[in-house]
Amino acid sequence: MPTYGAIRLRLLTPYELRLTALVYCAKQADTLNDVDALIIVTEWKQFRSPDFDDLSRLLKDKVIFDGRNMYEPRLVRQFGLGYYAIGR
Repeated sequence: MPTYGAIRLRLLTPYELRLTALVYCAKQADTLNDVDALIIVTEWKQFRSPDFDDLSRLLKDKVIFDGRNMYEPRLVRQFGLGYYAIGR
């Protein structure tokens, strides 16, 4: 069986959630710095109107997996981002 590199996650949460082996960030920009993709699994208000220019600049592979279908796919793709609206 092939071996893959370690998975690193960066999380932003307003709650006092603490898990081991994760990088916790105080700001959204820090969360996105040097990551391959953004995975959205919440509908929290602070994620409803992102700066798509910043997302495009910060994400290495420029991909968003949206499990909450928060954004209009055509709009997101205008910023050069791959967008996968899960369940849409």
